[in-house]
Amino acid sequence: MFEREFCEKVEEAVPGEIREALLPLVRMAAALSDCIQEYDEKIEKLGREKYGHTALLRQVKGVGPITALAYVLTLENPDRFVKSRDVGPYLGLVPKQEDSGESQPQLGISKTGDTMVRKLLVGSAHYILGLDKERHAGRLYTTSASSHVGPGTAGNDG
Repeated sequence: MFEREFCEKVEEAVPGEIREALLPLVRMAAALSDCIQEYDEKIEKLGREKYGHTALLRQVKGVGPITALAYVLTLENPDRFVKSRDVGPYLGLVPKQEDSGESQPQLGISKTGDTMVRKLLVGSAHYILGLDKERHAGRLYTTSASSHVGPGTAGNDG
């Protein structure tokens, strides 16, 4: 397991002066990682055995077991929605509206409904669209750095 390897490497590398203070923290982090992994496995098993239809959602790259299970459990009975388009407003995934008569500004989502499920779905959408920072950190940096325009940059001759 990665955490155990990390723990062993830290034990070897930590200077004696701080070893007594640092090693208990490293061991606690490793134990916490083990606990998280156990719960991840329980969630996987629950989705697979009791809520098998989460497998359909998980076919989408970026939708994991927690997102799929939270979505299924939040909607409960999908037959209560007349149209599939009714699910978005139920989860607060519709634009806010602020019509003044003359203009209809584009606003963010209304954020009503279940906060956790909405955040999980938005996170999955960011992953799918390539907006997640971890996966594309290098690309985002190069894109923003290369698009900078100012004196002495490639984008500006002045």
